Amino acid sequence: MKRCTRCILPETFPNIEFDAEGVCQYCRMLPPIEERLAQKKHLHAQLEKLIGKIRQQPGYHCLVAWSGGKDSTYAIWLLKQHYHLNVLSFTLDNSFISDVALKNIRLVAERLNLDHITVKPRFKLIKKLFTAAINGPLYAPQTLNHVSNLCLTRAMLTEIIALRITLELGIPLLTYGWLPGQFPLDTAFQRTTREILQGNINKAKASLGKVAGPEIEDLFPRSHALKKNAHLSCHCSPSGFA
Repeated sequence: MKRCTRCILPETFPNIEFDAEGVCQYCRMLPPIEERLAQKKHLHAQLEKLIGKIRQQPGYHCLVAWSGGKDSTYAIWLLKQHYHLNVLSFTLDNSFISDVALKNIRLVAERLNLDHITVKPRFKLIKKLFTAAINGPLYAPQTLNHVSNLCLTRAMLTEIIALRITLELGIPLLTYGWLPGQFPLDTAFQRTTREILQGNINKAKASLGKVAGPEIEDLFPRSHALKKNAHLSCHCSPSGFA
C-alpha cells in the first residue's frame, strides 16, 4: 500500500493525493518546520502563563474530555502531574465505548487520584443521532474534509456536555487531547467569549437539534451558566504542543 513519505497516511485516506516525491497534499499545506516550532513555543508560553494564573484559584482548575485514548490520557497526566492542577475528567459513554477503555479510565483515574464524571445519554437518543450521521450529511461539506459525519457528531456531543460541566462549575480551562493533525495549531488555544460560546452552541443545536429535537436540550449548557461564567472559559489542546 502506498503511503505518504512524511506522515505515512495511506492511499486509502479520503481524497488523498501524492506528488512525485510521494508527499501528500496535507503535508504540502503545512508551514515550514521552523515556523511550526516557533508557533508551538508561543502556545506553550501562553499555556504556562494561563496555568500560573489559574493554579492559585480554589476549586477545579480544568476539565479534560477523556476518551480513554493515549492523547487525552497524556493531557490529563500533563496537567495533573506536571503542572499540578486540580483536574476534573469527563467521559462521554456513547454506548459504543469498549469495556477495556472504561476499565483503563477507572484505573488511571484511581492512580492519578482524579475526580471523574461519566455521562451516558439514553441509548435511543444516541441511536437517533448516530443513525442520522451514517445515513446523510448533517454538516457543511468543508467541515468533512478530515472527519466523518459520525466522528463529528460524537465530538460535538462531547463538546456540548463538557461545556455545560465547565460553565456550571465555573471551571476556567476546558481541555481536549487533540493532536496538531486533528486540530490546527493556530486554533489549539482559544480564549473564549460569551459570543463565541453561544455561536458554538447554536451551531450544535442547528445540527444535533435538527435530528433529536427537544430531546437533546437537557445536554446543552444553561443560559444562566453561560451568562455567569463565559468569561472564564478557555479551550486548549496541550497534548498537541506541550
